[in-house]
This record gives sequence, C-alpha cells and structure tokens, in this order.
Amino acid sequence: MFSFFRNSLTLGHPFGIQVRIHGLFLFFVGALTFLAGLGGGIGEAFWTLILLSALFGCVTLHELGHCLVARHFRIRVRGITLFPLGGVAEIEQIGVSPRAEFWIAIGGPIVNIVLAFILTPIAYLSQGAFLAFFDTLLAINVAMAFFNLLPAFPLDGGRILRSHFSARWGNHLRATEKAVSIGQKIALVMGAFGLFYNPWLILIALFIYIMGQQELQMTRISASTPSPHHGPFPFTTSSHHPPHPSPGNHRPTRTIVIRLPFGTFHLPRR
Repeated sequence: MFSFFRNSLTLGHPFGIQVRIHGLFLFFVGALTFLAGLGGGIGEAFWTLILLSALFGCVTLHELGHCLVARHFRIRVRGITLFPLGGVAEIEQIGVSPRAEFWIAIGGPIVNIVLAFILTPIAYLSQGAFLAFFDTLLAINVAMAFFNLLPAFPLDGGRILRSHFSARWGNHLRATEKAVSIGQKIALVMGAFGLFYNPWLILIALFIYIMGQQELQMTRISASTPSPHHGPFPFTTSSHHPPHPSPGNHRPTRTIVIRLPFGTFHLPRR
C-alpha cells in the first residue's frame, strides 16, 4: 500500500475505476497555490487552486474515456493515479483487435473535444475572472485533443495510425515499426522547432522518440516469444481478431500509462 504508485489518497471509484491522488500531487498543488498567493493575494491563490483542480479533472476524464472503452473490450483497468505531471493508469490486458485499438485510442481525445464544445458557450457568456478561467480551460482541452491526435506514436493519434496499418497488413509488429518510424520523424521536426521557438517542444519530442522506441522493442520481444497472444499493452494484436488464451497459460502484462498534459506515454512492464 505504501509503494510509489499507492502512496496516495483514494478520491473515489467512478464507473468502478479507482482514482487516487498521489502525495506529490498534493504538494505540487499546494506549492503553486502558495506561490500564487504570495504574488497576488488570496484571490490569486483561490483561482490558481480552482484552475489546477479543473485541469487535472480534465486529465482524469480523458483517462476515464480510454479506460471505459478498454473495459468495453474486456481489458482490466487497475486504477488511475494523479501525479504532478499528469495521470497514470495501471492496466492489465490480453490483447485486442485493430478495431478495438482505434476506439480505445480515440476515446480520450473525444472526451476533450466534448468538453471543449461544452465550455465554448460557457466562456462566451462569462465575464471577468470567470471568462479568463473558462477561456483557459477551453484552451487546455483543445490543446490536449490536438496534441494527442498527432500521428506521432505513442500518442493517441499514433495508435490510431497503427490500428490502420495493423488492420491493413494483418501484422502487428510491422504496423508498430511503421507507426514508430513516422512518430520519430515527427518528433525530430518538433524538436527542431523547439530549438528556435519553445524549449518544451524539445522535451515532448524526446518523450515521443524514446517511448516509441521502447514500446517497439517490447513489441519485438513479445512477437518472438511463443505465446497464444503477443504484445504489451496498449492495444496489441497479431491478427484481425483478439486471441482467446486458455486459463493457466497466460500471465497478464501490466503497463503503466502516463498521461502528461501534452500526451499519453505507455511503459510496458513484465
């Protein structure tokens, strides 16, 4: 219970999925709220706290979008933990079809798009501090949807692209190699822009490049291991239909799914 991922407080169990707040998250929010108060008084601290809470509320809803679709495809979701840099989901799975991968990947961005549509009239009708708050929240959701739909594996858009290749070729490893190659090219371009415009783009590019390469290596290992199913989460398949392993000959693969404000990254663990 006192491990790195469970040193946290449980917020609740929406849709039966445990959502927790890590101690580091509470420290992070408290520190930013305190600093805002020093610079702008109690009012500034209050709005900072509300905005941070709303931001991570959107992150949680995004993750729930992925998780609920995953559960529809009978993929076990162990829970979601909120950290200072985003959300982390612990997931165990057997493997899914390209169709399932597509819907699981797009589930999160759809949540942000729906939130953006809801927030647009609210922001339009707001005034003063409420206008600034809802404008910021609207921009955050648009940015989250946009970045996650970039075809840069392992972002959600890259996974949608891989599902297309996997359905077209019937070869999950080949589809992963192609998606990772495209994602790394996009990462290089993003990093180059970051050198001249925004250093944060360099960090994002590094995440995309490194995490994509790591998952490709895991996929190659899984593809070379005799098993009735292949590949680590998320959204893996070796054919057009999900395999049906028999009890006793399978150990589920656990994957840590890291949700940062600019994208989702998956760390497969055996």
